[in-house]
Amino acid sequence: MSKPHFVRDYRRKVRNLIDRTADLDTAMSRAVGGNYEAVGRLERDLLLTLGLKTPDYVIDVGAGSGRLASAISDMIGVRYLGTDVVPELLAYARTKCGRTDWRFEVVESLVIPEKDGEADFVVFFSIFTHLTEDECWTYLKEAARVTKSDGKIVVSFLNRDIQHHRAAAGHRLMQWWSRLRGNGLMNTLLGHAALTDWATRLNMTADFDDDNAIGQSVCIFRKRTAQAVSL
Repeated sequence: MSKPHFVRDYRRKVRNLIDRTADLDTAMSRAVGGNYEAVGRLERDLLLTLGLKTPDYVIDVGAGSGRLASAISDMIGVRYLGTDVVPELLAYARTKCGRTDWRFEVVESLVIPEKDGEADFVVFFSIFTHLTEDECWTYLKEAARVTKSDGKIVVSFLNRDIQHHRAAAGHRLMQWWSRLRGNGLMNTLLGHAALTDWATRLNMTADFDDDNAIGQSVCIFRKRTAQAVSL
């Protein structure tokens, strides 16, 4: 499987941040959008409202520098796998959390390095915002594969039906021009209809929360049954 379209740009962005920023903590916060501790707490609170508990297994796709991982690191007994395309981010996350029982793995493509039906939660915080729709669909299929029959897949996204989300995404042509010049990442807009269609195709339900504190819409996918899904 080929690398996601954004890998080269993102790795270069992070390494440039590290080179230009005297303080590593500041660089690692900026690399994931800033407000490291505050956003991590909001993500933790969202998962707690969805039932996160010990000894649940959380797979954090696009874990970055460990914003969520750091926020839940005090939950003894919770199992965790964080994946990302940037080794420097995961190295920081591993050190920041201090959890030697947790896994942090660099990935080169849209895969989740886990067996079928293992996770209680698979989370994508601010990940679908930077993938193409085809890449989102590929990753969602992977998440469905590794999630337990009673597990949840949590996706935050920029909602094309909300004006300030459209404004945050910016004009698509300007995004592509910025990417071609190596100046930034694409912001993708999704809608309830597309996510609901994907859920149906994967034999899941989709519930939405457009009014939450993390600043993006959230979709919570749940499997309808424990039976295998034919993709």
